Amino acid sequence: MSQFIIKVAKVGLLALLPLFLISNYRLEVPLGNPNELGSKYILEATGVVNTVFEGKVRFETSIKEANNGTFTSTLVLKLENVEEGHQHALEFLISQQDSSNELPVGTYKVTKNIEGFMDSFDGIFGYANFKALGELPFFAKQGTITISGLHDDFLQGSLEITMYNADEQEITISGSFVASPL
Repeated sequence: MSQFIIKVAKVGLLALLPLFLISNYRLEVPLGNPNELGSKYILEATGVVNTVFEGKVRFETSIKEANNGTFTSTLVLKLENVEEGHQHALEFLISQQDSSNELPVGTYKVTKNIEGFMDSFDGIFGYANFKALGELPFFAKQGTITISGLHDDFLQGSLEITMYNADEQEITISGSFVASPL
């Protein structure tokens, strides 16, 4: 009887182990040499839709001075695909207060409470429109964007962001990108 239980446990473990390993699979697509690729992103989406988004990504950096004399360094990422059947657009604003220098390489978190766009903030604000999911925009609620390389002619990084719309539908996007300047 004990050998039967051991065999059942082994078979059960062997059946469940591949399922566990597959469910933790992350899509990691090497993007290659940024100078040869131009601008490109590959993002895996889970939630209300399970798919892979691809398209062009552009970036813009700036340093702005507020009325009180403080500086805010910003980086804008614009991701979009206008191909029929795959139309979507995402935009992320990464901001760092009290900085008169460009944003450094590093990891930035989604800002939980932004009290208005006129005030500067630290972190990420993001939104997305997915034509296939209707007219309601999605807004970033949690996650990070990692900038691994920032140069005059390209920016390289990755992101993992969870977004919600007004109907509380959730979508999590993660992946890598290489951006060219606007």
